[in-house]
Amino acid sequence: MIRWGRLALLLTPLVLVWAGTHFFLDRGIRQAIQTAGSAAVGAQVDVAGVSTSFWRLSATVRGLAVTDPEEPMTNAVEVGALRLKLELKPLFWRKFIVETAEISNIRTGTPRRTSGALPDKVKSSAPKEKPSAVGKVADDAWGNLKDAYDPKKLVSPENLASYRKAIAERDRLTALSADWKNRTKNLDVKDLSRRAQEFADKVKREKISGVEGVIKVQALLKEEGPQRRPVRSAEISENSRDGCAERSRRGQRDGEGD
Repeated sequence: MIRWGRLALLLTPLVLVWAGTHFFLDRGIRQAIQTAGSAAVGAQVDVAGVSTSFWRLSATVRGLAVTDPEEPMTNAVEVGALRLKLELKPLFWRKFIVETAEISNIRTGTPRRTSGALPDKVKSSAPKEKPSAVGKVADDAWGNLKDAYDPKKLVSPENLASYRKAIAERDRLTALSADWKNRTKNLDVKDLSRRAQEFADKVKREKISGVEGVIKVQALLKEEGPQRRPVRSAEISENSRDGCAERSRRGQRDGEGD
């Protein structure tokens, strides 16, 4: 004899689970997909229907359409059906493993019957309050503070000590180079070469030996001192030479007058 009481206690939870999945779970999953998808994409995501099977541990999503945010009258992706099937044993271990996944009838760029743009948020119509005098002063002070301590300005090359020192050194070297060019222009290379050759010939003609030879060489060097002057005295020598020539011309004119 069948004990209907025990059978009812066994079947009631199963019937409740089936009814919940059939009437409420499918609708909840569909709504969740549409809401989460629309928020992620920024445009409307539509789902024609969702069906789950408690006995087969499967779920099917039909008519998935994702709107193109740039073109609300066009679907970026449209999927005819998406089927998922879970394995039974991992559920007892609190794990979800998809045994089978199938996607069919994928299309892109399909037209929509209605716009998939999301409704704009209602803008607040409350008038903005005018800033007070204290607030204006604070804003001006904050603006000046940002300008004074602007990171871009603080790290700009013009404000770095090393950069300024490099610029000063560059200017100094440029001026020094120009000064050396001016000095070398006034240097008579041919005259220096001639005088050096004369000095060398004079040394060859002298009999140099022992201590007396060293003394003779020192005397010759003193006599030929001007040719050992550094290049920096070239300009002074040139000016003095011009002065001597001028004095000589004056002496000649005085002699002719006498």
